[in-house]
Amino acid sequence: MRNTLSAAALAVILTAAVPASADDPVNSVLVSAIRAWEAAEAMPDTDAGRAERLQLLQQVDDRVETILSTYASSDVALQLILGETVGPISRAGLARAIEDAEAALRESVDDTAARGLFVQASLLLEELDSIEVRDRASALHHALAVRSIMQLVEQIVEAHETSDLAMSLEAGTQVGQFTQARISQITTQVRRNMTRYCNGDLPQICLFDEARAQIEPDMEPRQAITAMVRVASLRALASDSDGALALFGQAYEQISDMDAGVTQSSAIDRTLRAQVNAGMLAEARARFTRYGGLLRDPESFAMTMIEHHLSAGDGQAAREGVLALDDVRNRARMLRRIAQVQAEAGDTNAALATLEDAAEAASGIADEAARSRQMQSIARSIAHAGALRDAIRTAEAIPDPEGSTRAMASVAEAALRQGARDTGLDLLGRAMSRTDEIENASTRIARLIWIADLQRQAGAVAFNAESRIRDSLAAFAPGAGEGARASFALYLSDQGEFSEVARLYESADIPALVIRDLVGSLARHGEMDEVWALLTREGDRTVRDDLLSRVIAALWDVEDRRHEAIALIGRLETPAQQGRWLTRLSGLFLEEQSLGEARIHLHDALQAARLVPGDANGMAGFSLETDQSIVLSTVSEGYLEAGFLADAYLAALYVPDAGIRAVLLARIAAATSDR
Repeated sequence: MRNTLSAAALAVILTAAVPASADDPVNSVLVSAIRAWEAAEAMPDTDAGRAERLQLLQQVDDRVETILSTYASSDVALQLILGETVGPISRAGLARAIEDAEAALRESVDDTAARGLFVQASLLLEELDSIEVRDRASALHHALAVRSIMQLVEQIVEAHETSDLAMSLEAGTQVGQFTQARISQITTQVRRNMTRYCNGDLPQICLFDEARAQIEPDMEPRQAITAMVRVASLRALASDSDGALALFGQAYEQISDMDAGVTQSSAIDRTLRAQVNAGMLAEARARFTRYGGLLRDPESFAMTMIEHHLSAGDGQAAREGVLALDDVRNRARMLRRIAQVQAEAGDTNAALATLEDAAEAASGIADEAARSRQMQSIARSIAHAGALRDAIRTAEAIPDPEGSTRAMASVAEAALRQGARDTGLDLLGRAMSRTDEIENASTRIARLIWIADLQRQAGAVAFNAESRIRDSLAAFAPGAGEGARASFALYLSDQGEFSEVARLYESADIPALVIRDLVGSLARHGEMDEVWALLTREGDRTVRDDLLSRVIAALWDVEDRRHEAIALIGRLETPAQQGRWLTRLSGLFLEEQSLGEARIHLHDALQAARLVPGDANGMAGFSLETDQSIVLSTVSEGYLEAGFLADAYLAALYVPDAGIRAVLLARIAAATSDR
């Protein structure tokens, strides 16, 4: 029974318990506490009411703590400390009330989440009757739909165990369409379908076989091998070792038929690396014995094994592997990797010692450019390990100005991130001076832009660097240096200095590359009128949509402006951009556990993706088939992330590119449990 207190009774309690002349302030706090208690008791037993009740009880607790701390000498505080009840409030009773309210709210949240999942499971169960099973593809569609239903039910029972739905489902009580008989019937149907259409294999194995079947004999060899290796890796991930080994074997057969050269070497290296990553070390070693002589870099497999040892936490084996490398470039590179792992593990001293060994190895590299690149990377690694002085010394010792400037800027960036602002800015000043020695003007400008950007990020003035950039641009002959000019324009637009961008080009047209970046910067800085001016000026629908997509992306990354980005998705005109952004929008609803909304947007994305005519980006090098395949694969992966396996499967079947389709089907298989 809930305690209530009338105004008259409250007056009696206050006058009886506390002398008014001494404790007027505590009376005020107590009255506030009792009013909050009464309000909490009056809350309805709804989801919103439970949340409000807990909030009010927490207010009561705050006021009681105020009485005990601020008015510790009062009679009210003494009564509460002694465990007595003041009005309706006692400390023990308040603690129990808060505990009960928290439990009720958890149950309410569980019930709400469970209901959302159950609605989707029920919809899928209704849709199941419309699937006509007549071949392997439709049998897999049916099996994946059943798997999605069962996963939703399992999620209700396991993740929301306090909900009424979870308890009913676990007890076998009928809930809506869900009965033990219905569940038994649909799972039995899956087994019968698998027996008839998949040789009795489990759905996961059958789906992996379906993925392999997409890789056709007339497919371009490099594409076929890439798809085969990725499907094999996913089979290994799903603990299907036999299936993975068979696929890897087929990949090697195709590799054997390739002409010797870079493509074959790359295919061997990729396949060996995939086997090692899949944990098939013995098989990988055997294949290396047979094919290793065809590799352009015979030590690539050894480096793959070193990476494996590092991933497995076996630093000793990794170190021994490095010492066995003959090529000093490879040795320096892998020593840096060991140092990186050591630094990430918090062993800074060991990392720095290893980097000293890497620097010693790099000093033996004969090619000056390659040696410079290694020393730049080593300087950056030393800085990330926290040894800024050593890093600066290493960077400044690099002989070629471009390499030294790059290394100094990298170290300065690390210093700024570590809070060493003065050190970072001082080093940027020295790096800027060193750029005078860089002969290639475009390279010099690129380094100066980097320096200026880092100075701005640190809150410093970048005037000197920007002046040097303008001087270098002015020295170009007419028509030359447009790439460097565009890079500086992109930098200025990122800083919000749009008038400077216009001044940079004066009467000339701003290149499309700059405009593509400019619209995003304008949007981020709130200059939407200028954005619309640029968009409406563009007559090509595909280009206009590409620009609008960049505006959406810029706003999407600003949390308090994401609603603007969502509103703009509806203004996209091309199916490719619609498909991409609707899929991304579904992810927001997925984060909020609104599965129904997520699925609706994914359905819309799929319809848009199927209408993609081809080269939606207007970019050279995209075939009509490939571009549609990319959009459809994005949608399929969106369904997969949301747990709608059957929808992901159907979307994957629409993908025109056989290699992409094969990998998608394998991903769905890997995500499919055969429980």
